[in-house]
Amino acid sequence: MNFDDEAKEIILTLQKAEVHRRNKEKLHVGDIVRWTYEWIGDPDHGQLYAILGFNSENIDIAVTCLLGNYSQIREFHVSQLTKV
Repeated sequence: MNFDDEAKEIILTLQKAEVHRRNKEKLHVGDIVRWTYEWIGDPDHGQLYAILGFNSENIDIAVTCLLGNYSQIREFHVSQLTKV
């Protein structure tokens, strides 16, 4: 087996691998969410975010604003958000 055949075999194996999304819920514009990885010492602990939209280059990136301070725009991967 040469290098090209071995590379093709590896690529085919990777393409067959099942990918699990952590966030099974589908998020929509307007949903209120919480960041999954917050911790008690975090200055934004307990904050809620509203989904404003999704990144045009990567649909898995949600564009959010901090509730109560709409000028703070943040982006999160959808797997990091939990619907409230």
